[in-house]
Amino acid sequence: HLVDTPRHVLLFLKNGGSALGCVSAAEPKSVNIVVDSPHIADTLSAHYKKKVIAASASVFISQTRKKFDIIHIENWGSPFPGMLATYQDHMFTTDQIERCLHRLTKEGALIIARRLKLPPSDLLRLWATAYEALYDSGMPQPENHLAVVRNWDHFVLSVSRQPLGSKASSLAKWAYKHNFDLVYLPQMNPTEANRFNRFEQPYYYSALERLKNAYLRSKQGKFFKEYLMDVSPQSDERPFPNRFLKWDRLQEIYATSGSRMNALILSDEVVVVTVLIQAIMVAFILFRMPRWIGGKASLLDFRQNLYFISVGAGFILYEIYYLKVYTQIFGDPVVSFTIVLTGLLIFSGIGGFVSDRVTIYRLRPILVGLAILFFIIYWFHEFWVQRLTAQSIASQYAVSFLLLLPAGVVMGLAFPVGMEKLLENPVHRAGAWAANGCASVVGAVAAAQMALLFGIPTLVLVAGISYLVTVWCCAKPIVR
Repeated sequence: HLVDTPRHVLLFLKNGGSALGCVSAAEPKSVNIVVDSPHIADTLSAHYKKKVIAASASVFISQTRKKFDIIHIENWGSPFPGMLATYQDHMFTTDQIERCLHRLTKEGALIIARRLKLPPSDLLRLWATAYEALYDSGMPQPENHLAVVRNWDHFVLSVSRQPLGSKASSLAKWAYKHNFDLVYLPQMNPTEANRFNRFEQPYYYSALERLKNAYLRSKQGKFFKEYLMDVSPQSDERPFPNRFLKWDRLQEIYATSGSRMNALILSDEVVVVTVLIQAIMVAFILFRMPRWIGGKASLLDFRQNLYFISVGAGFILYEIYYLKVYTQIFGDPVVSFTIVLTGLLIFSGIGGFVSDRVTIYRLRPILVGLAILFFIIYWFHEFWVQRLTAQSIASQYAVSFLLLLPAGVVMGLAFPVGMEKLLENPVHRAGAWAANGCASVVGAVAAAQMALLFGIPTLVLVAGISYLVTVWCCAKPIVR
């Protein structure tokens, strides 16, 4: 009903479902199946006797030059708003949807299947994401390219390259015949919503109508600000499609969920903040422990404490920044973790090995250069990530590893040089270890919340600021 004769199909799979079986039954001329997990790709390939590509969705869509009649994204998402809020997924960003639109044939369509959530959240965000991607792709009236149908717990969003036109009525007849409720069609009749799988009110239809009207009046910013939950579209810099919580509306969200505490406890954002508070409390105890054991003789002055706190925070923020960036590129957090951890251990180890040749006066300009490098990475984040994404897999592994070299070596200098040049005795060094370790633990938890609120590039920006602080802190060395 969307595409007359779909010949070439691209299927992105996540967490299973019926899409692969449906594609097999439809028997298109060609089908490309993409899964980010190599193990799942092998299992599906053996079961369906089809070639399954193990790759990140964003990398595949960036590298392929094929055009497809149908691009089908099957990714059911979490069952509750806020659950898996910290899970990084670039499948539903405005950048990725726009890439998919560019890989469609002239009559092609993008299909997305997801779970329904109450209050309406995921559906609104995806509709807005598709609307903005269409507009950015040169479609003057994006609302005429979109359609949404649902059953009692799932919805399907379709995004067509061409305005739906007469296909809208065809899709409406199909939905009526198969007991699917219409949620959005251009110029649909309100009586066509909430007919079969009925809620007390046509919640999804009403919310989408308000959102559509806000876009038509260029008031979408006001809608997103006033709506109960955060449903604004996500970008590749802030790829958290399951994040919806507004902290200033927490009480209203609690009431809307039926005053059920478990609805909030299931939210990853609440969990992150809870863990952050716990980490700060434990860190404070550990931070003070050297003083309790060693007395006043173990006290570090303000600059000394801040130096090792900044070194620990800067290192962990830089590490997590690359963990998240490489997860986007390789599609697998395990691969990302392996590359980043191996690279930073090797390169920072080299820095530590040569640290005895570096004086505090030489370290200061080196750290200034490191901070400048971090600011450059932040400023050109989108540029260099896109360039790396377009490379072959072998080049991606090699370049990703080497990118960690310069900063890794310099970060390996800061801690041992500070230990030698800024501290007077072993008791002070115990305090420095405590300060550095506490900053690393708290920084790791805080990084998750920072990425959720401000985007992934913010992590490397704050890391750069942290190392500038270390430059100020080592202005008065103890040992020359």
